[in-house]
Amino acid sequence: MEGLGLEPYAGSLRWYFHQEQPLEDWQALLLQFLEQLGLACTAGDKRVLGHIKCLARLSPGGYIRGSKISVAYPADVEVKGNTATSFAEMQLTLNILVYGLPHHETQLIVQTVGSAIAASQQGKIEILTTTSHHEHQHDHHE
Repeated sequence: MEGLGLEPYAGSLRWYFHQEQPLEDWQALLLQFLEQLGLACTAGDKRVLGHIKCLARLSPGGYIRGSKISVAYPADVEVKGNTATSFAEMQLTLNILVYGLPHHETQLIVQTVGSAIAASQQGKIEILTTTSHHEHQHDHHE
């Protein structure tokens, strides 16, 4: 990835809807979110997807997690443990590693993609926190 900067993105997001949504709908929403993030984050000529992952803890003790490692492969979302069958909001931790994508652009992509998906289902998304570490210089493929 020589010449491509890496500015990792870590954020905490809250999705919420006026009515409770079945767990299957949340899984479908996260699949769509990860797929669209993957496409949007790699839209530039000099961008390489490293990894997009998310995790939400669910009551009373389970979790839902998602992963996207390549635009060539579908995203993966799975639920583990005891969870409620439906709920109206979810707090999600999101991590994005895309070589060649500045943090400020990642932030805009997350907001744009998330808001569009939430609005299409009469919901909202709120970005609670974000962090970045600018210009890490390392090569995963030495």
